[in-house]
Amino acid sequence: FFSDTSKPNILYHDGTGSYAVRRLFSADLMRRVWQILNQVGGPCVVTCLILYIVAVLGFIVYPSIPDGTIALQVLNYVAAAGAVACCWLCNLSDPGTVIPSAHDPAPPDDPSDATQVLQTVPGPDGKDVVLKWCRTCRLWRPPRASHCHECGRCFHRFDHHCVVVANCVALSTMRWFLLFLFFGVLGCMLGAAATIWALLGLHPFDAAAWTGGWKVYVLMVFLCCPCPPLIGLIPLCFLIIPFLWSVLMLAGGVTYKERLRKSRGWCEEGACEDLHAVCCTPVEWRWDYGAKAKPSPAADPDPEPALSELQELP
Repeated sequence: FFSDTSKPNILYHDGTGSYAVRRLFSADLMRRVWQILNQVGGPCVVTCLILYIVAVLGFIVYPSIPDGTIALQVLNYVAAAGAVACCWLCNLSDPGTVIPSAHDPAPPDDPSDATQVLQTVPGPDGKDVVLKWCRTCRLWRPPRASHCHECGRCFHRFDHHCVVVANCVALSTMRWFLLFLFFGVLGCMLGAAATIWALLGLHPFDAAAWTGGWKVYVLMVFLCCPCPPLIGLIPLCFLIIPFLWSVLMLAGGVTYKERLRKSRGWCEEGACEDLHAVCCTPVEWRWDYGAKAKPSPAADPDPEPALSELQELP
């Protein structure tokens, strides 16, 4: 099936099987497999981990605690479903790709001149706006946009590339990323509370509880294991730290990359507009990028960049 069409019979006539193995695991095939894993591997791992947690909660933890906890159980399952949904939404959404314009001329190709990649033009509000040329994407990046080397594109309000969601956290994906962390932390805290409740019902401080069955061992691993793939709920509760930090930066109108470079301070002008843009930007999908992309800017002699076609952020 993966044989070279120019040698159709070698795959079947090789008695040692070496050619078949070499064709089956060719560099092109492994490259495609790696691309697929790089695009959806993180959300698949997250989904499997959440399904494992839900299975242990549903079949071991909640049956071990007294009745009357149906509300806690339903809320726990809703949080798990919300975490899975937001993780996949963050993966499938377009982070906010900067679309190249046919009216943006490229600067002279002189790597020794660092000033050629910067251009100061008047912005929509009358203030000067500094644009930076991206040699990879062949476009002038608007303010607060940055290039991701993992995705190979420039994104508006770029924060960071997250391997967990296998996508960039930028203008259009920040809300899904925050909701993913929120539902994940909520589900882990509720699950940890229910597991501790079940453990206390088994009297873990009594030596007979450790010799009378396997349930105490399973619950202890489920609660405290610090190592993947059976990572416990208590270590997962520490996701509240990146969640609170991301919420703080969003409220301050700054991104993680801007804080690293110290290019923007807390609560600068336009922080409220930045929060509104993150929460209310229309949802666009990753596979729609090809339809939005425009011809190469090198073919148009217009000397001025089309700022109206660049999405401007405060």
